[in-house]
Amino acid sequence: SIFSNCPFTIQKKHGVSNIGIAHWNVLKNFYNGSKTFGESHNLLKLIKNTITPEEFEILKHGPKDIVVTVSNLSLNQIEYKSINDFEYDDFCEWIWISCNYTPFMSLVRKEGCEYADGGLGSMVPIEEAVKRGAKIVDAIILHTETTHFNRMPSRNAFSLLTNMFAFMLDRIERQNIRIGKFVANNNDAIINFYYTPIVLTTNSLIFEKEKMTAWWESGFQYAEAKSHQQSQLQIELE
Repeated sequence: SIFSNCPFTIQKKHGVSNIGIAHWNVLKNFYNGSKTFGESHNLLKLIKNTITPEEFEILKHGPKDIVVTVSNLSLNQIEYKSINDFEYDDFCEWIWISCNYTPFMSLVRKEGCEYADGGLGSMVPIEEAVKRGAKIVDAIILHTETTHFNRMPSRNAFSLLTNMFAFMLDRIERQNIRIGKFVANNNDAIINFYYTPIVLTTNSLIFEKEKMTAWWESGFQYAEAKSHQQSQLQIELE
Protein backbone atom coordinates (compact mmCIF):
# COMPACT_ATOMS: atom_id res chain seq x y z
CA SER A 1 0.00 0.00 0.00
CA ILE A 2 3.08 2.29 0.05
CA PHE A 3 5.12 1.54 -3.08
CA SER A 4 3.67 1.58 -6.58
CA ASN A 5 7.07 0.28 -7.69
CA CYS A 6 9.14 -1.24 -4.88
CA PRO A 7 12.91 -0.94 -5.48
CA PHE A 8 14.02 -3.69 -3.12
CA THR A 9 13.35 -7.20 -1.91
CA ILE A 10 13.10 -8.16 1.75
CA GLN A 11 14.57 -11.37 3.14
CA LYS A 12 14.50 -12.46 6.77
CA LYS A 13 17.52 -14.22 8.23
CA HIS A 14 17.97 -15.02 11.93
CA GLY A 15 15.01 -12.74 12.68
CA VAL A 16 16.59 -9.76 10.90
CA SER A 17 15.09 -8.23 7.73
CA ASN A 18 17.69 -7.68 5.01
CA ILE A 19 17.00 -5.68 1.87
CA GLY A 20 18.23 -6.56 -1.59
CA ILE A 21 17.94 -4.79 -4.92
CA ALA A 22 14.87 -5.55 -7.05
CA HIS A 23 16.88 -5.09 -10.23
CA TRP A 24 13.97 -5.37 -12.66
CA ASN A 25 11.84 -2.80 -10.80
CA VAL A 26 14.75 -0.35 -10.56
CA LEU A 27 15.61 -0.69 -14.26
CA LYS A 28 11.93 -0.31 -15.18
CA ASN A 29 11.75 2.88 -13.12
CA PHE A 30 14.79 4.39 -14.83
CA TYR A 31 13.49 3.30 -18.24
CA ASN A 32 10.25 5.18 -17.53
CA GLY A 33 12.24 8.35 -16.85
CA SER A 34 12.12 8.31 -13.05
CA LYS A 35 14.97 9.87 -11.07
CA THR A 36 14.49 7.55 -8.10
CA PHE A 37 14.89 3.81 -7.51
CA GLY A 38 11.24 3.34 -6.56
CA GLU A 39 7.85 5.10 -6.67
CA SER A 40 5.38 5.67 -3.84
CA HIS A 41 2.19 6.79 -5.61
CA ASN A 42 0.24 4.16 -3.65
CA LEU A 43 1.02 6.16 -0.52
CA LEU A 44 -0.79 9.20 -1.95
CA LYS A 45 -3.84 7.01 -2.61
CA LEU A 46 -3.64 5.69 0.96
CA ILE A 47 -3.53 9.24 2.36
CA LYS A 48 -6.61 10.24 0.35
CA ASN A 49 -8.43 7.07 1.43
CA THR A 50 -7.57 7.80 5.06
CA ILE A 51 -8.41 11.53 5.10
CA THR A 52 -11.73 12.34 3.46
CA PRO A 53 -12.58 15.80 2.03
CA GLU A 54 -15.13 16.21 4.85
CA GLU A 55 -12.55 15.42 7.53
CA PHE A 56 -10.12 17.81 5.84
CA GLU A 57 -12.64 20.67 6.09
CA ILE A 58 -13.26 19.92 9.78
CA LEU A 59 -9.52 19.99 10.47
CA LYS A 60 -9.00 23.12 8.39
CA HIS A 61 -11.67 25.05 10.28
CA GLY A 62 -10.66 23.65 13.66
CA PRO A 63 -8.69 25.47 16.37
CA LYS A 64 -5.36 23.74 15.58
CA ASP A 65 -2.95 24.53 12.75
CA ILE A 66 -1.69 21.38 11.00
CA VAL A 67 1.71 21.85 9.37
CA VAL A 68 3.89 19.43 7.37
CA THR A 69 7.60 19.79 6.63
CA VAL A 70 9.06 19.36 3.13
CA SER A 71 12.52 19.74 1.62
CA ASN A 72 12.77 22.02 -1.42
CA LEU A 73 15.77 20.51 -3.20
CA SER A 74 15.70 23.12 -5.97
CA LEU A 75 16.01 26.10 -3.60
CA ASN A 76 18.01 24.15 -0.98
CA GLN A 77 15.63 25.02 1.86
CA ILE A 78 13.09 23.59 4.29
CA GLU A 79 9.47 24.70 3.86
CA TYR A 80 6.47 24.37 6.16
CA LYS A 81 3.03 23.87 4.60
CA SER A 82 -0.03 24.78 6.68
CA ILE A 83 -3.45 23.22 6.13
CA ASN A 84 -4.91 26.75 6.19
CA ASP A 85 -3.13 27.66 2.94
CA PHE A 86 -4.33 24.80 0.71
CA GLU A 87 -7.33 22.88 -0.54
CA TYR A 88 -7.82 19.13 -0.11
CA ASP A 89 -5.88 17.73 -3.09
CA ASP A 90 -2.92 20.07 -2.66
CA PHE A 91 -2.54 19.43 1.06
CA CYS A 92 -2.78 15.65 0.58
CA GLU A 93 0.07 16.00 -1.91
CA TRP A 94 2.14 17.98 0.61
CA ILE A 95 1.54 15.26 3.23
CA TRP A 96 2.67 12.68 0.67
CA ILE A 97 5.75 14.70 -0.27
CA SER A 98 6.66 15.08 3.41
CA CYS A 99 6.85 11.25 3.62
CA ASN A 100 8.87 10.59 0.45
CA TYR A 101 12.23 9.19 1.51
CA THR A 102 14.19 9.80 -1.71
CA PRO A 103 15.96 8.27 -3.60
CA PHE A 104 13.92 5.17 -2.68
CA MET A 105 10.53 6.88 -2.94
CA SER A 106 9.07 9.43 -5.36
CA LEU A 107 10.72 12.76 -6.08
CA VAL A 108 7.88 15.21 -6.71
CA ARG A 109 7.99 18.29 -8.91
CA LYS A 110 5.50 20.88 -7.68
CA GLU A 111 5.26 24.64 -8.21
CA GLY A 112 8.35 24.49 -10.41
CA CYS A 113 10.57 22.88 -7.74
CA GLU A 114 11.65 19.37 -6.75
CA TYR A 115 10.47 18.28 -3.30
CA ALA A 116 11.27 15.40 -0.94
CA ASP A 117 10.82 14.35 2.70
CA GLY A 118 11.18 17.26 5.11
CA GLY A 119 13.17 14.98 7.40
CA LEU A 120 16.15 15.37 5.07
CA GLY A 121 16.64 18.79 6.65
CA SER A 122 14.43 18.95 9.73
CA MET A 123 13.54 15.74 11.56
CA VAL A 124 12.20 17.38 14.72
CA PRO A 125 11.05 20.95 13.88
CA ILE A 126 10.81 22.22 17.47
CA GLU A 127 12.36 25.54 16.47
CA GLU A 128 9.61 26.19 13.92
CA ALA A 129 6.88 25.25 16.41
CA VAL A 130 8.25 27.75 18.93
CA LYS A 131 8.56 30.42 16.23
CA ARG A 132 4.87 29.87 15.45
CA GLY A 133 4.01 30.65 19.05
CA ALA A 134 3.94 27.25 20.76
CA LYS A 135 4.60 27.43 24.50
CA ILE A 136 4.29 23.68 25.15
CA VAL A 137 5.77 21.29 22.58
CA ASP A 138 5.24 17.51 22.67
CA ALA A 139 8.11 16.02 20.64
CA ILE A 140 7.73 12.35 19.66
CA ILE A 141 11.13 10.81 18.90
CA LEU A 142 10.92 7.46 17.13
CA HIS A 143 13.90 5.83 18.79
CA THR A 144 15.19 5.15 22.27
CA GLU A 145 16.82 7.91 24.29
CA THR A 146 20.17 6.10 24.16
CA THR A 147 21.53 3.87 21.39
CA HIS A 148 20.92 0.18 22.12
CA PHE A 149 21.98 -1.52 18.90
CA ASN A 150 24.72 -1.96 16.32
CA ARG A 151 23.69 -2.08 12.68
CA MET A 152 24.27 -5.22 10.66
CA PRO A 153 27.10 -4.95 8.09
CA SER A 154 26.03 -3.60 4.68
CA ARG A 155 25.29 -6.47 2.28
CA ASN A 156 24.77 -4.51 -0.93
CA ALA A 157 24.55 -0.99 -2.35
CA PHE A 158 20.99 -0.46 -1.09
CA SER A 159 21.69 -1.54 2.48
CA LEU A 160 24.79 0.70 2.46
CA LEU A 161 22.69 3.65 1.24
CA THR A 162 19.99 3.07 3.85
CA ASN A 163 22.61 2.78 6.60
CA MET A 164 24.27 6.02 5.43
CA PHE A 165 20.94 7.87 5.30
CA ALA A 166 19.97 6.53 8.73
CA PHE A 167 23.27 7.79 10.14
CA MET A 168 22.87 11.26 8.59
CA LEU A 169 19.23 11.59 9.65
CA ASP A 170 20.14 10.57 13.18
CA ARG A 171 22.74 13.37 13.28
CA ILE A 172 20.18 15.86 11.88
CA GLU A 173 17.62 14.79 14.49
CA ARG A 174 20.04 15.23 17.39
CA GLN A 175 21.02 18.67 16.07
CA ASN A 176 17.33 19.64 15.75
CA ILE A 177 16.75 18.64 19.37
CA ARG A 178 19.71 20.67 20.63
CA ILE A 179 18.64 23.75 18.66
CA GLY A 180 15.03 23.23 19.76
CA LYS A 181 16.03 23.16 23.43
CA PHE A 182 18.02 26.37 22.99
CA VAL A 183 15.18 28.20 21.20
CA ALA A 184 12.59 26.95 23.71
CA ASN A 185 14.74 28.10 26.62
CA ASN A 186 15.01 31.58 25.13
CA ASN A 187 11.27 31.83 24.47
CA ASP A 188 9.96 30.43 27.78
CA ALA A 189 8.60 27.33 26.05
CA ILE A 190 8.40 23.83 27.52
CA ILE A 191 9.36 20.70 25.55
CA ASN A 192 8.02 17.28 26.53
CA PHE A 193 10.08 14.53 24.87
CA TYR A 194 8.54 11.13 24.23
CA TYR A 195 11.08 8.48 23.21
CA THR A 196 10.21 4.88 22.35
CA PRO A 197 10.85 2.37 25.17
CA ILE A 198 12.41 -0.14 22.74
CA VAL A 199 14.13 -0.10 19.34
CA LEU A 200 11.31 -0.31 16.79
CA THR A 201 13.25 -0.98 13.59
CA THR A 202 16.67 -0.57 12.04
CA ASN A 203 15.21 0.11 8.60
CA SER A 204 12.36 2.61 8.23
CA LEU A 205 11.72 1.54 4.62
CA ILE A 206 10.34 -1.85 5.65
CA PHE A 207 6.58 -1.51 6.16
CA GLU A 208 4.90 -4.38 8.02
CA LYS A 209 1.30 -3.60 8.94
CA GLU A 210 1.04 -5.93 11.95
CA LYS A 211 4.26 -4.69 13.51
CA MET A 212 3.46 -1.03 12.85
CA THR A 213 0.00 -1.42 14.39
CA ALA A 214 1.58 -2.97 17.49
CA TRP A 215 4.12 -0.12 17.64
CA TRP A 216 1.32 2.43 17.51
CA GLU A 217 -0.60 0.77 20.34
CA SER A 218 2.42 0.30 22.61
CA GLY A 219 3.71 3.80 21.82
CA PHE A 220 0.36 5.38 22.65
CA GLN A 221 0.13 3.53 25.96
CA TYR A 222 3.74 4.42 26.85
CA ALA A 223 3.23 8.12 26.04
CA GLU A 224 -0.07 8.17 27.96
CA ALA A 225 1.60 6.65 31.04
CA LYS A 226 4.53 9.06 30.83
CA SER A 227 2.21 12.04 30.39
CA HIS A 228 0.27 10.93 33.49
CA GLN A 229 3.53 10.66 35.46
CA GLN A 230 4.55 14.17 34.40
CA SER A 231 1.14 15.55 35.40
CA GLN A 232 1.42 13.92 38.83
CA LEU A 233 4.92 15.35 39.27
CA GLN A 234 3.70 18.85 38.41
CA ILE A 235 0.86 18.55 40.94
CA GLU A 236 3.31 17.43 43.65
CA LEU A 237 5.67 20.32 42.86
CA GLU A 238 2.81 22.80 43.09
